[in-house]
Amino acid sequence: MDQEDISLNSITYQSFTMKGVYTLGNYVPQIASSCWVAPNAAIIGNVIMEESCSVWFSATIRGDNKEAITIGPRANVQDNSVLHADAKVPLTIGKDLSEEQVQGLKESADHYVKNAGWFKAELKPMDDDEAGGFTPSKL
Repeated sequence: MDQEDISLNSITYQSFTMKGVYTLGNYVPQIASSCWVAPNAAIIGNVIMEESCSVWFSATIRGDNKEAITIGPRANVQDNSVLHADAKVPLTIGKDLSEEQVQGLKESADHYVKNAGWFKAELKPMDDDEAGGFTPSKL
């Protein structure tokens, strides 16, 4: 594995091909060289991982808009977590969370709770005729 470290804002970021790390358009994850990412985790797009943080098994961090997702120093994202930031609502996980950051997490959670009812009502398997789905014979 070829590795080149890049120093930016006094943090050294990794610059090499790592399994589970993806660019998305112009968004490139910035991962400090002291971080650990589980082999089946997914780090996508506009994500900043500061020194000594970790992302554990089956976690997904999807930074698909201009609002970066930042994982602060020595923080960790636990197994099976899914992190996503909505436009104009950045997400920061870190050692010293401010009241504003905690409020941002609450707003993000409220967004998903609010939409859960719609997903439950509208999500139907595509091969279920009674649910109005599509079978290969209908295509």
